[in-house]
Amino acid sequence: MAIRATYRRALAIALVIGAATTLSACGSKEPPAPTTSPGAATPAAGQPTAPPVDAGTQAATPTTWNAEALEGLLAPIALYPDPVLSQVLIASTNPQEVLDAGNWLLQNKELKATPLDNAAAAVGFTPPVRALIQFPETIDMMCLDMWLGPRVWPELRKTLLMMRQLQPDVMLRNRGIGNYGDYYTPERVVPGSKQTSDKPWFSIYPLGTDFSYDPEAANYKGTKWIVHNLVDVAAKGGGFMVGVGPSAHGEFHPEALRQMKGTGAWLKVNGEAIYATRPRAGSLWSEGDTVRYTRSKDGRSLYAILTEWPGSQAMLKTVRPRDGSSIALLGAKQDLAWKFDSARGTTISLPENLQQAPNRPCEYAWTLKIEPAES
Repeated sequence: MAIRATYRRALAIALVIGAATTLSACGSKEPPAPTTSPGAATPAAGQPTAPPVDAGTQAATPTTWNAEALEGLLAPIALYPDPVLSQVLIASTNPQEVLDAGNWLLQNKELKATPLDNAAAAVGFTPPVRALIQFPETIDMMCLDMWLGPRVWPELRKTLLMMRQLQPDVMLRNRGIGNYGDYYTPERVVPGSKQTSDKPWFSIYPLGTDFSYDPEAANYKGTKWIVHNLVDVAAKGGGFMVGVGPSAHGEFHPEALRQMKGTGAWLKVNGEAIYATRPRAGSLWSEGDTVRYTRSKDGRSLYAILTEWPGSQAMLKTVRPRDGSSIALLGAKQDLAWKFDSARGTTISLPENLQQAPNRPCEYAWTLKIEPAES
């Protein structure tokens, strides 16, 4: 799920890779191509904009950024408390030095730890880039957010290829880089069925009205919304990234925190049915609107996740448990009685004490763990 350190890093890299390519363009002899046209929306207050360029002098006039604009662009890096991560983020705002460092590192593969850092310092690399050289494994993912245009692409491509050399296992989002990417991310939508692509994917959705800070508690969608979407996406073989933006002071809204903590409490009970699972084959990932399935990697466990409490019996039409096996409700202590009928499927009995909501192991959705007859 997205509320993890891996995704924190990924979102941070998404922010600064845009800064990196923009600043790279600032250092070139030609200014970036205009990004607005007559009638285009005015940039939000506080966002840096390129100064107006006269059409007759465009090729000879370099674009510059004042100190205030640069501070506004890079200040979000200060929100990340991890010192190594912060150094890596800062390093990514200077793509040419990253390229130089990558080439230098390839010529000095024998150096490790302190000797590596001392040698990099002697060459003149800055502390942020030295951190990237020392800890390339810090970057798990790079979330590129858009196509930045043909003038930026050659430098961006070099940066991507060098990241592959520094960290061969880095995963790159495919937005704006096509086949150079490893995974794709539908935004503000959960696909209605299992994806046909062989690439990994996850849906990105804001918890509030947008990905930026939302001051209104009522706009946050709720723990139930997070859990149900997480279950639905996992059953289809994807992941779910919840987007939550901090305020100008680097603080998250208390309601957003409450809802994410509620999701964490649900995962503490049901995480076995989400983490490292796989979807069932074909169309067997669901039954109706209220049952979603996942399975363990080895196929020995099948998880039926119920997004509505079924009452005294749960009916699963496409499941046959192994003869003599037990069925458990995750978080509950007792095994559940069940029977299989070839015409109706499997009927699972839920005891009387669980009919009272406070007695159930969690809220929002409940997981039945089954040992299938055929794994």
